[in-house]
Amino acid sequence: MGFFTESPFASSAVDLENPYYEQHVNARGAGDDRPTALQIVADNRVFNEWHDKVVLITGATGEIGLETAIALHSTGAHVFITARHLCQGKATMWKILTRSSGNGPIDILELEMESLDSVKKAADEFLKRSPTLNILINNAGICEVPKGETRDKFESHFGINHLAHFTLITKLLPALKAGSSSSFKSRIVQVSSIDHQNVSVDFNDINFTSGYNAFIAYARSKTAMIWTANYINSVYGTAGVHALSVHPGMVWSRHQQHIAPDVLKGWTFGYGASQVKSPEQGAATTVWAAVGKVWEGRGGVYLMDCRFAGGTHYLSIAPEEFNNFHPRGWQTEERLWRLSLQCTGMPEPFMDGMTPPFQANNLGLRNDWVIMEDA
Repeated sequence: MGFFTESPFASSAVDLENPYYEQHVNARGAGDDRPTALQIVADNRVFNEWHDKVVLITGATGEIGLETAIALHSTGAHVFITARHLCQGKATMWKILTRSSGNGPIDILELEMESLDSVKKAADEFLKRSPTLNILINNAGICEVPKGETRDKFESHFGINHLAHFTLITKLLPALKAGSSSSFKSRIVQVSSIDHQNVSVDFNDINFTSGYNAFIAYARSKTAMIWTANYINSVYGTAGVHALSVHPGMVWSRHQQHIAPDVLKGWTFGYGASQVKSPEQGAATTVWAAVGKVWEGRGGVYLMDCRFAGGTHYLSIAPEEFNNFHPRGWQTEERLWRLSLQCTGMPEPFMDGMTPPFQANNLGLRNDWVIMEDA
């Protein structure tokens, strides 16, 4: 589906769910005409307009996270960033202040993603400093690392990419609810990956104890992040908290240090090279999910290249192609939610206005063919 209207940044009518179509069709590699995170802020006219909003970004010390933080701080919002060490966070804060035109405060939360205790302490510290949260961007993560465990004995990708963010979400849902208003519903942005298409979550072996494969472990964790977003949107959307999933694209960064050299070689020539983005461009879809007016009061969608690429309420590929994708829907998403509560020791978050889980599917808020476009 598409929402057509007059664009705030062009004279011609555009599809608001795919406003940068021309730039992406004519991709020429990093630094081309595809939008940057700051351009998204400008096009949505929110430079220094968000003095009443609070944003929390994990992984802001990395390349894409830094660009995300710079863009969100440029809105004038109060921005919280996470860092393993305070000194690392301070260095990132100064990088943000050097390039951002925003005048909102920046707070640093010490957080080690491999420790659920650390995540819980960081969430508690946030709540001491701010009773409300408008946007939570779960950007931190690892990619295709050798087999390892978190301090809580979970497989590294599942523990860091999914369970750590799941813990943060469940701890901060009340603050997100408190920050939601009739003019701006709170948003959770899950930075996932196109690799979610390749695998499902293995409920029989979440710790990948047999036949470990780094790519599959990574892809499973990114699938889990999308399922979490879909569940949140179904249950907590009626309480004013929506969740969206995004794929940043092919971005050169330290995140790729463990990817197989033959895979990265494909990024250096031909079509692959044309699709590579700079970190500024890689952060654009995340920022679009956070500030885009088209997503007000909406969620359960998957975005890439600053466009709608699939979601819970829309069928984006032909039904006969469905078997080429791993099934996902209410039963798998709820099963993952229950498992994650058990793994993290977190209680079920209850709040006014939420849709009871046993009613979410029956009320037609779900489409069990939650299909993400093969793009």
